[in-house]
Amino acid sequence: KQIIAPLYRESSSAIALMMNFQSRAPIVESTPQACLSVQKIAIYDVDRTLTRLPTYTPFLFHAMMWRAPWRGFLIPLLLPVACAYKFGIISRRQMKQFMHWIALGKHVHRKEADTLAARFAEKLFFSGLYKKSIEQIERDRSEGFFQILATAAPHFYIEPLARRLKIEDVVATGSSWSNGKLTPIIDGE
Repeated sequence: KQIIAPLYRESSSAIALMMNFQSRAPIVESTPQACLSVQKIAIYDVDRTLTRLPTYTPFLFHAMMWRAPWRGFLIPLLLPVACAYKFGIISRRQMKQFMHWIALGKHVHRKEADTLAARFAEKLFFSGLYKKSIEQIERDRSEGFFQILATAAPHFYIEPLARRLKIEDVVATGSSWSNGKLTPIIDGE
C-alpha cells in the first residue's frame, strides 16, 4: 500500500512532478535543467493511511469522554441522522456537524479545544499509527524531504499530531471559531 505521495518541486517556479513511491521515478517527464534545483516533498494522508482508523469519530468520542461523558447518553440521537445521511437527505458535512454538536455541544473554548486536540494527538501517536508509517516519515526526514500532512480531517486536531511527528506543514479542513470558541460548523467540505 502506498503510504505517501512524494513530489519533487522546482524551487524557482514551483513546478511539481509526481513521483512513483515504489521506484521514485517521475511520472511526469521533465528536462534535466528543471531537475537541477528541486526540493523533495513528501505528502502524507492521515486517515487509514498513517492511522489505523479514521480520526473524526474517535476524536469526538475521546473529547466527549474528557469533557462531558454524560453526552454519551445523546448518542442514540445520531441514528436518525445516520439514516438521513444514508438515504441522501442530508450531506456528510451536515452529519459530521451534528455528530460534533452531540459530542461537544455548541461551542468549546479555544484553550480547552487545544488541550483535547493535544491529548488526542498523543493517544494517536502512541497507539493509533502504523509503525511502518512512522518509519517512513523518519526515513523521508533523514533524506531531506519537506513533509506535509494532507487530510480532510479538522486542522485543529491534526496540527498537534503533525508537531508530534515533527512534520512542517498541514493541509486540513478548517473549523469554525466564534469569539475564541470552536463551533460544530465545518469550514469547507
